[in-house]
Amino acid sequence: MPRIGFLFVAFLMSTGALAAEDNALKRSFNIAYDAFKNALESEDIELTIRTGLNAYNTGKRLFGSNSVNTANLASNLATAYIDNKEFKLANDLLLPYIDVYLEEYKEDSLAIVDLYILVAKSYQRKSKNKQIKYYQKALSLLDSHKDSKPLLVANIQADIGAELLSLGSPKSRVLIEANDYLSKHLPANERQLVYSNYYTGNYYIATGKTDKAIAMLSKNLDVFYNLEGPTHPLELTTHAVLVKAYEKIGESDQATNHCKAIGQMTPWDDNQLPKPLYRTQPQYPQSAVRSRKDGYAIVEFVIDANGFVKDPISTEYGGSKKFQRAAIDAVENWRYAPKFENGEPVEATSRVQLDFKIGR
Repeated sequence: MPRIGFLFVAFLMSTGALAAEDNALKRSFNIAYDAFKNALESEDIELTIRTGLNAYNTGKRLFGSNSVNTANLASNLATAYIDNKEFKLANDLLLPYIDVYLEEYKEDSLAIVDLYILVAKSYQRKSKNKQIKYYQKALSLLDSHKDSKPLLVANIQADIGAELLSLGSPKSRVLIEANDYLSKHLPANERQLVYSNYYTGNYYIATGKTDKAIAMLSKNLDVFYNLEGPTHPLELTTHAVLVKAYEKIGESDQATNHCKAIGQMTPWDDNQLPKPLYRTQPQYPQSAVRSRKDGYAIVEFVIDANGFVKDPISTEYGGSKKFQRAAIDAVENWRYAPKFENGEPVEATSRVQLDFKIGR
């Protein structure tokens, strides 16, 4: 989503407060900050971090540790760290400045929302509960802005909801509230609404509301089909989710349209095994469970022009012969994107190894 992770570079600068500062230090800061802004435009992450660190250190000397200017410079640098997956550095840098922001903005500013989102991202997946905590803090602060800035609030809610969904949090339900507003106030092809539809559809998938998921994800299809130029970055994954959704409710014919759409978008690579768009897990043979036996089975099959599996046979197994039957029974229900030649779907052969490992 567009807002989370975006480098914000604005900072407050009081000329009166700086009047007594050493001119050389002020010049050094201006040079360092200009270098940082130029690095942002170059999209060179290592240069951005290097110049951002210099701007932060110089700014800290100029403004002091408890200045909101220094806090904003820290946020800039932390964002670059996060973009470079240096999460601990970002987290260690940000936490001391939370109180500075709270003091400056009195706990009700959107600037604090941005900071909480940044702090949440800096924890990455190692501290899932802390991530959720800061995303929830950000959401709670948005309530006071719903009347004055409803579109901005809905966009931020959608961004946070997408992050909470990836964390498996039920608080990701905020995606529905955001989508309700965005769908009433934005055209169908607006970027924010397209992303909101996608993540809200995935929320419905995660919560077992498959019919609602299909309806939500399908809203974007006309946008994708009417797009001129490059393929939309969400088009392929939208088709893939719809394959799973339709198969889940037993509408394989509807899933076929999306299997073919993905096949048209994805060049076939004879040197790489295709990945299934929809798969069912094999049933572990009871005799192997009782004997606590591990093993595997290799299945070869044909992917037909509609992405169905045909003629599966097991050519090799280990552990128990019954793994072969279990593997075949599973694979014959899988769906793939068919191979395309000269614009038409054709049959192709493939293979897969299924491993059976019983829990110890």
